[in-house]
Amino acid sequence: MPEIEKLYNQNKKHLIGSEIPWLKEMRNNILKELESTGIPSKKKETWKYSDLKHVRNVKYVFDESGIKNERKDYFGDVNFINGKHISEIQEDHIKNIFIEKLESNIINFEKYFSINSNFLSQDFITDLNTIFLTDGLTLSVPNNVKTDLKITYSNNLNSISSYIRNIIKVGKNSEFQLIENFNKDNTEDNSSNVFNIFWLEEGAKVEHILIQNAQQSSKIAYSSLIFCYDNSDFEQFSFQCGSESVKNQHTTNLIGRRSSVKHYGVYFAKDAQFVDNKTTVIHHEQECKSNQIYKGVLSDESNGVYLSNTLVKPEAQKTEGYQLSRGMLLSEKSVLKTKPELKIYADDVKCSHGSTVGEIDREQLYYLQSRGINKKESEKLLIKAFTKDVLENMKNKESLNRIDEIIDDWLTE
Repeated sequence: MPEIEKLYNQNKKHLIGSEIPWLKEMRNNILKELESTGIPSKKKETWKYSDLKHVRNVKYVFDESGIKNERKDYFGDVNFINGKHISEIQEDHIKNIFIEKLESNIINFEKYFSINSNFLSQDFITDLNTIFLTDGLTLSVPNNVKTDLKITYSNNLNSISSYIRNIIKVGKNSEFQLIENFNKDNTEDNSSNVFNIFWLEEGAKVEHILIQNAQQSSKIAYSSLIFCYDNSDFEQFSFQCGSESVKNQHTTNLIGRRSSVKHYGVYFAKDAQFVDNKTTVIHHEQECKSNQIYKGVLSDESNGVYLSNTLVKPEAQKTEGYQLSRGMLLSEKSVLKTKPELKIYADDVKCSHGSTVGEIDREQLYYLQSRGINKKESEKLLIKAFTKDVLENMKNKESLNRIDEIIDDWLTE
């Protein structure tokens, strides 16, 4: 792609690792591959139902003014403003988590970039992240620690492009809760491309909460790549409400025995919003468990996509893998496309998938109205009840309350 290569050459000086030989080579190889294959189109299976805004208007706009932020609401332990990391805490660790800027340490992380090439090969979204990477962090949780961290992504300028990568390692038998908030700002036309790699050592437990409630003209592309070793457990809650277009993709590799993953998702969309979610679980070893459950509520002329995939390799006997997608359409013009997929190459497994799309249950609506609740309030109750069974699995009550407030605002707008 000449346009992408031109952007890259114009902005090299702003990119992390621009002079590191292995990263320069990796970027050049990606650019050559893009020149050969072109940008994604709906002819490609993974983009068949997607919003192509993420590929038709690739941009790189860097904030050179210096970061000076005055916002204090929803501030986390770690904050990214206009695509750059800022922190008022001048320490290399917070809450027993060792934190370094990726830029200062990237020369030692070739392995993690190569992992991306091996497990997400020819993936346009993460390839863009590699090409235009401008900031990120490495987070290391020691063994036998219980801790948490909140990361926020915000903007106070318009038309900024953010390409951020975080590498997160969680030590043996540790428990880690990571909350990521994409804040709603009084800005316009910002785009974010965030890619997180999670590495769970033996016995580690991670709860990952992702709240995307950015300004409605914004675009978000978010990717996570997860590796779970023996007896580790990764539990992810993904929530979308806001942004013109969102494309999320989460891939978990269960590479240790008795490891497990749960991908939970709830999304709301209205007007002409587009919400695209994809979850993939690869069972590499025996006695592993996975669960993928997503529910969406769509109104007006909004579009939703949910693709779920489970791959069970021949060695992964005694696998349990489940998928469920449910959608509620509040208007005749809203559309939800789902595609569950199972690929099973082992014979001793328990796997299933299900997908339904429908409207508000008219009998339940009539029942509530017959009890004196007006139609609008009855619909609100049924919509909230529709997603409750997914959200109630969340352990962090502060995040759950925030999501509940966002849903209430969505229902009353």
